[in-house]
Amino acid sequence: MDIAVRRQGVPRAVLVFAVLALLITLLVATVAFIGTRPTRPVLAAATNGQIAFSSGGDIIVVEPDGTGRRTLISGASETGGLEYSPDGRRLAYWSRPRAGAPWDLIVVDSDGANPVTIASGIADATSDSAWSPDGGSVAYSARTPGAKGTPCQPWNGEFCTSRIFRAAVDGSGVRQIGDPALDARAPDWSRDGSTIAFGGGGAAPTVGVQLFVMDADGSNVRQLSDVVGSDWAFVRVDWSHDGTKIVGQAGAADDITNWDIWVINADGSGETNVGAYPQGIDEVIPSWAPDRDALTWSAEGIILREEGADPVRLPGDGAGLWSPDGQLLYGTTDSGIVVTDLDGTVQMTIEGPAGDVAWQPLFD
Repeated sequence: MDIAVRRQGVPRAVLVFAVLALLITLLVATVAFIGTRPTRPVLAAATNGQIAFSSGGDIIVVEPDGTGRRTLISGASETGGLEYSPDGRRLAYWSRPRAGAPWDLIVVDSDGANPVTIASGIADATSDSAWSPDGGSVAYSARTPGAKGTPCQPWNGEFCTSRIFRAAVDGSGVRQIGDPALDARAPDWSRDGSTIAFGGGGAAPTVGVQLFVMDADGSNVRQLSDVVGSDWAFVRVDWSHDGTKIVGQAGAADDITNWDIWVINADGSGETNVGAYPQGIDEVIPSWAPDRDALTWSAEGIILREEGADPVRLPGDGAGLWSPDGQLLYGTTDSGIVVTDLDGTVQMTIEGPAGDVAWQPLFD
């Protein structure tokens, strides 16, 4: 699901599932919640499978070269939040039957077969879904009517009362996890499946959103870093490929209400502002490469930072999501889906309306 980044407003769920691309997790059967420590499956390097994207109430797929366009899912009023499982065999997505209706979180096989509704009746989702590394559960955040948290109106009404949930992919149940009194969103699993990172706190500058982590069962919630931001800070967090670092957007050093890109070690040390490029422009929605220490983020275009190099601005509209093999970038523009190489040269376009987009990893 793509979270639309806006200032001082209450984004509707349809906007939550569109634009600046991304966001990333949880529930196994009740017995598996206590003490569960899933491990990341050992997989070879990924290759690029089919590209899936939402278009109104349909989910469309094309081959990695853009051919073979076909409808995978149809019949809904709106869809969004597409996320392939770590092994590429299943696809999670949000769906609702009509405008204004609650959302359902559904998992299907990559060919569209065997749909399972794993969570339902979600009035306001506040993140994409995030798969556990073992593929057994999905985590997400959503507003919880009646929950008490840190007041954050008028800064970001959607963040108020947002909590994190974990859903079993076999449809056996959903459980709220984490601190029941802490406003929280945007969960993302560590690579070994033991820990979930997320943004928590309060959106107003007098409170601040910070990076938190908790054990996968929701216990041991703790603030990881003093880096803080307001409003949409830590609207997306992402673990590095080796699990040693976490990246997110937070306040600039000189202004909490502006955003820079921060990299924080998994133990909370080494807080580094890798953004501030160009100066004075909000930098948002960072994403690690799947295979190495390289980052992209958005700052009036796409910025690429390879390990040991200075950030560079890619030409053209650009796109900020990584292909499964880590060699291409993709995302949506006003005209459709654009795929570029790491120099910013357009390799492929998929014309037409496109909301959320996800690229399937394939393994031998």
